[in-house]
Amino acid sequence: MNSSHTARGFTLLETLIAVVLVGFAFLATAGLHIRSLRDTQLSAQEVAAAQLADDLYARLRVSSPLQLSSSLQAAGTATANCYTTTGCSAVAMAADEIKKWKDSISLRLPGGGGTVCRDSAPGDGTPTNDNCTAGASDPVVIKLWWPIRQDNPTVNYRQFFLYYVPKT
Repeated sequence: MNSSHTARGFTLLETLIAVVLVGFAFLATAGLHIRSLRDTQLSAQEVAAAQLADDLYARLRVSSPLQLSSSLQAAGTATANCYTTTGCSAVAMAADEIKKWKDSISLRLPGGGGTVCRDSAPGDGTPTNDNCTAGASDPVVIKLWWPIRQDNPTVNYRQFFLYYVPKT
């Protein structure tokens, strides 16, 4: 008896292999999606940093070099309600602008910080040490830092800086 029986359909092994391959494809797609979301968030943070730096740049451009130089040292001692009271000096107003800018960083870049200083090499700072050279002829630099990962913000951070050359 010679019966030729041809198998039709899929075997259990073939079906299992197909399911595993489809599972790997879904995992790969999910990984790409997560990476895309992370990159989108980082892009949004970089745009926010650029907008913050540009905002301060526009504010500082109005100040004279003398006011700016003095306000860099006075930035931590801003006067409350400087614009609503009389007797605020131009230096106090510039210091108040820098203080308000620093306060707005935490709203736009959670965990972030920034500084305005004179620096000959702006790319060498960290969130814990801005490394500003503070030379009288150094350009004014706007520096921003924010954490990429919240679990270790001092190691995994992003930096943005913008040169500002005061009017002479």
